[in-house]
Amino acid sequence: MSSKGSSRSSSKSVSTGSGSSITAIGLGELMLFALIFKLIYNIIIILYVTNLENKDCNCITDWRHDFIKYYSGVIILWTIIAFILHINKKTGYGNIINNIAMGFGLINIYCLYTYVGDLEKTKCLCAIEKTKKTHYFLYIWRYVIVAIIILALLSVIFGSMAQIK
Repeated sequence: MSSKGSSRSSSKSVSTGSGSSITAIGLGELMLFALIFKLIYNIIIILYVTNLENKDCNCITDWRHDFIKYYSGVIILWTIIAFILHINKKTGYGNIINNIAMGFGLINIYCLYTYVGDLEKTKCLCAIEKTKKTHYFLYIWRYVIVAIIILALLSVIFGSMAQIK
């Protein structure tokens, strides 16, 4: 198997031996995808939560509602600033802010998980009827996030156990 790379591109072309080649996604493209996903996801969250603030809505609007909305706004701003100023995890400043955001991110996951579940239980019409697709996505997504966290924790536990042996 031979590997060919271009200094102008961050992706690599890898020969499979059968004459065809596979283009691997470079780190730059992956980071850009993550940035775009993060922005779109948090914009959707803000639109979803602000929809529940309508006068006609009689949905739960407790601290979790506010936390989710403001957290998503801060993440959008931080993502844009970090992208423009090229702040990344290698710089001390970016690393500190990313660690703080991760801590608040865990709180946000809790808020999103319980808040969307409570909206479902209370049959909030603004969530269930007005934003049906977004609500369904978030209802399923909350389980996906929890599953990812559990798998990551199990990976760390079993990985550390394997290193001990």
